[in-house]
Amino acid sequence: MNLIHISKRTLMSAALTSCLISLGTLKADTIVSWDLNDITSTTSSAAADFEAAEIGPVTLALGPGLTASNWANALLALHNDAAVNSLATSITQNDYFTFSVTPDAGASLSLDHLDMVYSLGANTQPAETTFVLMSSLTGFTDSDSIESFASSLPGPANNAQGRAHTFDLSGTSELQNITSTVEFRIYMYNTGANSMTRIAIGRGFNSTPETDLLLDGTISAIPEPGTFSLLVIALAGFVLTRRRSW
Repeated sequence: MNLIHISKRTLMSAALTSCLISLGTLKADTIVSWDLNDITSTTSSAAADFEAAEIGPVTLALGPGLTASNWANALLALHNDAAVNSLATSITQNDYFTFSVTPDAGASLSLDHLDMVYSLGANTQPAETTFVLMSSLTGFTDSDSIESFASSLPGPANNAQGRAHTFDLSGTSELQNITSTVEFRIYMYNTGANSMTRIAIGRGFNSTPETDLLLDGTISAIPEPGTFSLLVIALAGFVLTRRRSW
């Protein structure tokens, strides 16, 4: 009789373990990334070089307020309007880089960080621009910034190539357990004495292959309703066998 009791408990433990595995993480790694080393002419968009299997195709593009230009190994936007000197104006002018990520049915995204390599150019120095990361899930008004930072050209050089910044997404609740499309926009606006005339995502004249934009996080499976039912049954059986053993 004791052997039968142990066998039931073992079976219940196995069922519980199976349910927990089915609820587990698919993978924690790169969601999408770009290596812009192959850009050699003027373009307003670039398809991702890597996309996790659980998301659809992703394209990095310029917002309608920006004009594309040519800067090797980078997605370059001309930013000549000195009047774009606040986030509110940048939003109104549609001065941003953008990409959207859509998880497949049955998958959930929890985002950790966004790594960006960028390059700057200014006809007159000193110049400074401020980058602001926003998303469709957190809002696109001037009070909805996820994170911002400023980057400057003090002179005498009129450009800076291959600078890097990491946006931390881990503390933004709206960017956890995502099951629908999320659009990211990186706005920019002038905050220096002179305008930043060229802003690019990518390393510019440095042709060494590297990742220029990378979204990192965790992709998890969304359990089907039957999985929850099985989990409840397994838990109830496990508790019952434990009580009988006392």
